[in-house]
Amino acid sequence: EKRFEHVANPDAIDWYSIVDMDQKQIDVFQMMLEIHKERTGSARATELLKEWGQTLSDTLMIVPKEISERVLGGTKIEKVG
Repeated sequence: EKRFEHVANPDAIDWYSIVDMDQKQIDVFQMMLEIHKERTGSARATELLKEWGQTLSDTLMIVPKEISERVLGGTKIEKVG
């Protein structure tokens, strides 16, 4: 069950499905997971990378409203929730 929408404060943050981001942002996310896996041996990172398609559909990018324009760079992405 996805509970994030029930506990998030929509007055302070916006959230977006990572799968809706541009490819550059998706690539950065994947690279960060790969680096984390290499440095820590994380079983969870290994699982997330192995099931990459599911990881993309399940992952949200959380952005504080006051910096969303800088983070998203003007990209028009539909908010989740």
